Amino acid sequence: MQDIKEFNLKELEDELKDILIKTIKFETEICETECSQRNVPGGQAIIIVDYYVSGYRSSYDYKKVRLYMWKGY
Repeated sequence: MQDIKEFNLKELEDELKDILIKTIKFETEICETECSQRNVPGGQAIIIVDYYVSGYRSSYDYKKVRLYMWKGY
C-alpha cells in the first residue's frame, strides 16, 4: 500500500491551486501528531486548518492534514 503522505499531498496542492484565490499562498503538510512549519513565513497572519483522516481504504493510518494559508502580494 502506498503511504497516504506520498499519495495525496501533490494531488491536494494541485486541487487547492485551482480553487483558492490566486493572492492566497499556502503550504500543506500531512503529519501524525506535530506538524512542522517549514516553508511558512514568519511575521504574517497565518490561517491554520486541520483535517483528520483515520484511514485509507481498509487500513487504519491516522494522519493530520494541515493547511497553512496567508495573503500573498
